[in-house]
Amino acid sequence: GKCDNELLYSGEIWFGERTEQKIVDWLVDNVDSDCSLADVGTGNGHLLSLLAEEGFSNLTGIDYSASSIKLAAEINSDHPHIKFICLDVINSTTSHLRHDV
Repeated sequence: GKCDNELLYSGEIWFGERTEQKIVDWLVDNVDSDCSLADVGTGNGHLLSLLAEEGFSNLTGIDYSASSIKLAAEINSDHPHIKFICLDVINSTTSHLRHDV
């Protein structure tokens, strides 16, 4: 049924896999894997998943959409080093968020 398909849907990569891979490659080459990284507008958290697979261990995904955060957490449940936060960074105080990248 429709509900079953929705459970399997993992979202989209908006900017294309090639662009996403260029970001990952640059971070791998230029940033220590223990630095804290925030992905603002994380969506399904795919970028963070790729970074976790490259050995990054301090990752945070931020999105204003509660359903995106829920989906990202479910998809990335096998990556315990990824934390997801539902937050509207435009209309909220973000001074408590500190990340290297």
